[in-house]
Amino acid sequence: MTFKNKVYRLIKKIPRGKVATYGQIAKLAGKPGAARAVGVLLKNNPYIGVPCHRVVGAKGELVGYSKGERIKSKKQILENEGVFFKGDRVDLEKSGWKPKKRSSKLSARGQTGGSRQKGKQRVKPESSNTHAENMLKLRLFGD
Repeated sequence: MTFKNKVYRLIKKIPRGKVATYGQIAKLAGKPGAARAVGVLLKNNPYIGVPCHRVVGAKGELVGYSKGERIKSKKQILENEGVFFKGDRVDLEKSGWKPKKRSSKLSARGQTGGSRQKGKQRVKPESSNTHAENMLKLRLFGD
């Protein structure tokens, strides 16, 4: 599995009300120190169901969001999902994602356990609100 696919798969696992840092995702995907590469992948994310807004800077700062009113939109979406803030930064103590050991590392073959699938992996839309749904809510209901 490529680094790119590992990144998208990991981000799909971040639950509502939690966030991960770019560096955390890079490390879990097998490339510690590749936080900027994660940011580039999220900027060019082709999948609707990947909750890119749940990835934040190393100290909880809201960076790298190009949808809607950018950082303001990202904060509103995260607040609606139950993320805790200290000022303009996410409170990582309360809202930082702590993946279960089994899902925290992807094996060399790209599997998290269970049976092995062949062929390309598809990212399925999450059961909670998608980015598009969150953006629609912001447009309809504002702040």
